[in-house]
Amino acid sequence: WRAVVVPQTVAAGVQLVAISVDGLPYKFSRKEPFTFSPSKQHNFTITVNKKPEGDFEFVLTDESITAWENDSVSHDAVAREYIVVNVPKAGTLEERIAVSGKDLTKIRNLKLTGEINSADFAVMKGKMTYLTALNLKEVRIVNDYIPASALEGKESLTFLVLPDRLLSIGDAAFCDCTSLSGNISFPEGLVSIEKAAFRNCKNLASLNFPTTLTRIGKELGYIGYWDGVFAHCNGLCCELVLPENMEVIGMGSFYNCPGLYGQLHLPESL
Repeated sequence: WRAVVVPQTVAAGVQLVAISVDGLPYKFSRKEPFTFSPSKQHNFTITVNKKPEGDFEFVLTDESITAWENDSVSHDAVAREYIVVNVPKAGTLEERIAVSGKDLTKIRNLKLTGEINSADFAVMKGKMTYLTALNLKEVRIVNDYIPASALEGKESLTFLVLPDRLLSIGDAAFCDCTSLSGNISFPEGLVSIEKAAFRNCKNLASLNFPTTLTRIGKELGYIGYWDGVFAHCNGLCCELVLPENMEVIGMGSFYNCPGLYGQLHLPESL
């Protein structure tokens, strides 16, 4: 298990990793507070032993910390550089990459600052063939909105950090990003996740919703199988915790997500 994370201290007993074997969930936590180091990759090796009586035993056998930009395993041993591109004017990403002397068709790991718009997403989607890791934490998107179909079908994408400033994620924005894995942490301030935004992202492991989220998918009365914001995200293995401000959950939002577990609490505002 490899997790690329933002700097934070996690309290004792809080889940760090969740996996499932044959439907049996395993949650890894520590008895003492744990601090993730900035710009580092924390590696946890968890061995799964099957006992003679058929039960499974999960054992933490190793852990280490490496510089994410220098990790040869997750970067295919060829891309060791974490490219940071500042886009001072939305719509100029391709130009800024050219000025930096980089070949956009070969960039795998990209962090953006400044401001971007739908034209910049089109460059990432259509021209950045090998884009694997995308960090949008410090960039502002025009109207604080990730456009519809922004990176739809981007099968090379495995790692995503959403902007700190974000109001809405558009229709099918990351739909069919089948290699996208790990945890998606949605920022505070996010109000809505539109239909099919993460549909068929079958390798996602967990979701963290902000307290500000009020809508997942379309409102009652919308008919069509396409809604399903997280439909077919069958790799999810986490407890579904809905924000208290939640008002709308669209059709099929969690259809075919068999790894969700725990007590389902439906907010009064729903």
